[in-house]
Order: sequence, then structure tokens, then C-alpha cells
Amino acid sequence: MAEVGVRQRIFVGDVQGCADELAALVEQATARFGDAFELWVAGDVVNRGPDNRRALELVRGFVESGRGRYVLGNHEIHLLLVAFGLRDLARTDSIADVLGAPDAAEWIDWLRRQSLVEAGELAGQPFAMVHAASHPDWSLERLCEVGAA
Repeated sequence: MAEVGVRQRIFVGDVQGCADELAALVEQATARFGDAFELWVAGDVVNRGPDNRRALELVRGFVESGRGRYVLGNHEIHLLLVAFGLRDLARTDSIADVLGAPDAAEWIDWLRRQSLVEAGELAGQPFAMVHAASHPDWSLERLCEVGAA
């Protein structure tokens, strides 16, 4: 078990609708750390896999409980663009389970309020979690400004 008051950070990205695998990861983390871990999700929770909505529910639960951080990935941005009629669904998209859900508007609203960057500190060093990359000339401060906009 992790030391009381200290939470183990677990970073994951590109879940891509694979809710069963994300749930298995959470189960393993819970078995090892109890509730003393944070789930940091680096985007692309949705698309390509079979259960996008449940994957989002798992992530949102951690974020809203204060035990998780999450940044948007290109697949969430694509989902938002489709939801707002700015892009068509691609043949390979599997996000219809989110877009067609009775509470789709609530999911779209929640997603559009998420950040592109989350700052933190590891071993005394500041860092930023993003989905893919940032401009190489940007400082951590500038990245956080741009990602929050």
C-alpha cells in the first residue's frame, strides 16, 4: 500500500473506447494501492473501441472525485466537432454510443470544458501532461496558458 496521504500517480493514454481494459487497470491499481492512487489520463479515451461511454464514465468518476486528471485528445476533439456539426463521422469512428446517448448533451458539455494540459510535479520537478506534443519553444507557464484557453 502507498504511504498515507501520498497518492501514486498512474498515467494512461489512448484508451480508445476499451472500457474493459481500463476497468482492469483500475482494478489492478486498486488491489495494489487501495484508494491511494490518482488516474492521469492523457487523452483519446474514445473512438475505435466498443464502449466509449463507459470508458468516459470511468475517467469522469476519477476526475470528479478529485482522484483523476484528464486532458483531451484528438479523438475527443473529433467527437466534439462531429457533435457540433463541423465534421462528419468517419467510417472507422465508434463514437455513436456517446453521440446517440440520451444524455449526449451532458457528455458534450463535460468534454468541451476539459483542458488540453494538466500541470503537476513529480519528484520535485514540474511537468505538463498533454495528449501529443506542444510547441518546443513554449515554457511550462506558456503551455498552461494556451492549454487552459
